[in-house]
Amino acid sequence: MTSSVSYMKFEPIQTYNEDPYSMYVSSALLKKWKMADESIIPLTIGRTCISVKMKTFSIDTSTLKIPTALFEKYSLPVQKYVFAVRFDEVLQTLKVGPIIGMLTNYYHDENDEPNFRSIHSFCEELEKGVKEYGGFFYVFAHADFSASSVKGFYYENERWVSSELPLPDVIYNRIHSRKLEQGSEMLALREMINDLEIPYFNERFFSKWEVYNYLSHEDHLLPYLPDTKLLTRESLIEMTNKYSTVFIKPIHGSQGRNILKITKDENSYWVDTSTNHHLKSERKLSFNELFQHYQTFFTKKWCIVQQGIDLIDYYSRQIDFRVLCHRNSQNLWSKTSTVARISAKQQFVSNIAQGGEIMRPVLALSHCFSKQEAMAQSALLAELAIEACSILSQHTSGILGELGVDIGIDHHGKLWIIEINSKPSKNFEDKSLKIRPSAKAIIRFCTSLAFEKSTKKEDS
Repeated sequence: MTSSVSYMKFEPIQTYNEDPYSMYVSSALLKKWKMADESIIPLTIGRTCISVKMKTFSIDTSTLKIPTALFEKYSLPVQKYVFAVRFDEVLQTLKVGPIIGMLTNYYHDENDEPNFRSIHSFCEELEKGVKEYGGFFYVFAHADFSASSVKGFYYENERWVSSELPLPDVIYNRIHSRKLEQGSEMLALREMINDLEIPYFNERFFSKWEVYNYLSHEDHLLPYLPDTKLLTRESLIEMTNKYSTVFIKPIHGSQGRNILKITKDENSYWVDTSTNHHLKSERKLSFNELFQHYQTFFTKKWCIVQQGIDLIDYYSRQIDFRVLCHRNSQNLWSKTSTVARISAKQQFVSNIAQGGEIMRPVLALSHCFSKQEAMAQSALLAELAIEACSILSQHTSGILGELGVDIGIDHHGKLWIIEINSKPSKNFEDKSLKIRPSAKAIIRFCTSLAFEKSTKKEDS
């Protein structure tokens, strides 16, 4: 029988003239685990397994004392920890963790601390959360990972410290750059991680076209998707004949950048842009003028052309909703948080990067619907987002643990899935909380992956 996970304190102890491969526990804990004093068991921390001798010590049952020399054998900084622990009574093995590694690209001056860019404060929250709930968290770059060790940054005394660290139980991918993620170095790293059998989640960005294709093959989701096609001259003619407003979006775009809004007025067209406002048309254009004027934009990158939706607004500022979802320990998707995003004035995208603001969803919905309808719509947002995440994770390879779903609501109250992000921004949640909900959800998911993986190895 494999026991469930419990949480224990691990404290360093300085030993002299003693076997460094020892761990000090209470006699009551040894009795609970049905072990004799000085029994030798395999102790796994991260990817390292060492046989250690269990020795009785006058401490409480929730604390284990570890010699400083043994910490060093596991490449762990010598400090106090809370760890999740699972003791297997049949195999007489002890698994401790999780060791969580976040993979990202960052700025680092040798004379200063690293800058993890847009997720810097989120990294600090994850570190605080892991210390509180159990485990060890660090951040590393792709170039600093090898099959035997990792050079990364862990948090100590209010600063990020560089050190050789243990291989992780789980890797959370927050690489900022699509180009880097698709490069040969990252492909080699992914192969190494796969060979080491380390769970690695949210391993890549999705394109807008890819997400649309996955979801549009599900009949029950199709009504919630704006009509979308890959951009060609022919598809643009078709879509502008069909809809009074269409959007052209780069399939690999993010943060609301480089989006064109094309509005048809009889046989003429107006163009507005989310960024690069010099591209905005100053007069009505014919279709040939439209295509010729924006041909460079159309051809330099893959784009989609998408049906425009008349979304609800807040004093003429467009509203949409970001629903952040995570997988739980039962491998099911659940909603972690929802925010309404209000576009800046004279702007048609609601992204914070383009001047948007956030608001509580029911408050934003109550501006357009009755209180009862607002509550019902808020529940539907979560329901639709969870279903979309479930479908997307069924169709894609690799492990998904976190997704941000952008949903709009039109003036008839109909919901529309606008986009799904595998690297959702961390700028939407309530930062007044010590540890925001998404950080807690990530920690729970990593713990689940770490111990699920070790269970499979023990059962094989």
